[in-house]
Amino acid sequence: MKKRRKNIALFGLSANPVTDRGGHGEIVKALLAMERIKTNGDDDDDDDDKLYDEVWVVPVYRHAFESKNDAMLKTKMPNFQQRCEMCEKQFSIPGEGKNSVQRVKVRRIELEATEWKRKVTGDANATIVGTFELLDYLRNVYEKEKDDFEKRNIEYTFVMGKDAYDDLIGGKWIRGDEILKTTNLVVVPRISSTAPTTATATPTMIKEAKSVVFLDNISGLRDVSSTAVREAISSGNKPSTIEELNPFVAEFIEENRLYK
Repeated sequence: MKKRRKNIALFGLSANPVTDRGGHGEIVKALLAMERIKTNGDDDDDDDDKLYDEVWVVPVYRHAFESKNDAMLKTKMPNFQQRCEMCEKQFSIPGEGKNSVQRVKVRRIELEATEWKRKVTGDANATIVGTFELLDYLRNVYEKEKDDFEKRNIEYTFVMGKDAYDDLIGGKWIRGDEILKTTNLVVVPRISSTAPTTATATPTMIKEAKSVVFLDNISGLRDVSSTAVREAISSGNKPSTIEELNPFVAEFIEENRLYK
């Protein structure tokens, strides 16, 4: 029997800060719960019916667009290490589903890719530009450095919000057409009072895509935003009183006096 490829969902986020109930935490739970359809060619010894072997939470190191970097800096954004630590505190608690705590990993892939690029180019200021370049690093550098076959035999799925998906199919992403053709996508709807609760496909672009799944009706997903959390803290609310924050994340924010 053919051994199936390891399937990893890449969930990129600014983590400024990472949210729990109603927000990022619900999205990760939904990804962990997704089930795959077995085929006759699957390894009989593989009895795990979960679609994703792992969910990699990938904090943004630097946005591809300077305007977004400038906007993030204006929010008193914590440094990259602090944002990674908040994610680790968020997802270190056992979640729902089989082996969920082992299946969620916070990965500093964007920083690793940037350091690799600076080394090979000799440019100390080089950065990874866009999602395609990150995926290219994972497929052609990260995997090939591994001696373990399992770590080299990976299928990546990129998870994105509906707004980002609209930008992607609207031609605003760097090498977006190649991302569509080579990468599985999962689109999460934006929940707000003015936005629909479901993501909708754009047929003309779907024809050119490898695979696009619209992850609608996520249980517990609400109109939760990191912006609202930051504003609440800067207005004097204690992080520990904000229900959208994991208690360990709230404690970290208080200890480091973030968003003050």
